[in-house]
Amino acid sequence: MTYPSRVPLFRGASILRKVCQVSNDGKVKEKEVDQVGKIRILWMKKTYTSHLRMREDETEAEDSGVYNIKLHLLKSDLLSKFSGCWSLHPIRDSNSGEVVGCEGRLQQEVLPANIPQFVPKMPILGKLLLEVSAKALVRLMGEMNPLVNMIKAGEGLGLDAGQVLTAAA
Repeated sequence: MTYPSRVPLFRGASILRKVCQVSNDGKVKEKEVDQVGKIRILWMKKTYTSHLRMREDETEAEDSGVYNIKLHLLKSDLLSKFSGCWSLHPIRDSNSGEVVGCEGRLQQEVLPANIPQFVPKMPILGKLLLEVSAKALVRLMGEMNPLVNMIKAGEGLGLDAGQVLTAAA
């Protein structure tokens, strides 16, 4: 997610057209990412473009270990709204206090283009939109699991996560 050049590792975002570093003060980094993705809805396949601003924020990491990644849609031919925040919280061993894992929390708002703002609040259509988003997240998590296994295998060979992911892309 924070390394857009690794887009080929994920099925939904297939071509990275441009990455522009907007700012970097050490703990807060902002990038603009222009990418082409593919989506399949029922029997239809569509290619779409999206231009996102990503903000990686490590300011809470020193105190609580929380790492935040915010996404905001600047332009898209598929979506009229897409914004969200991934918050990554450390999971610590209760005895040693050592970080043994990570809990990811996601908040997001998504609205396809040409869908009125009130539709997500309607019981049936809102639920349908939520189900589509939930399925996309389940697919994303399914794509991440093999990457985690690759990173674990690479660590056994003395490679860090960045080296493993770069080799996989």
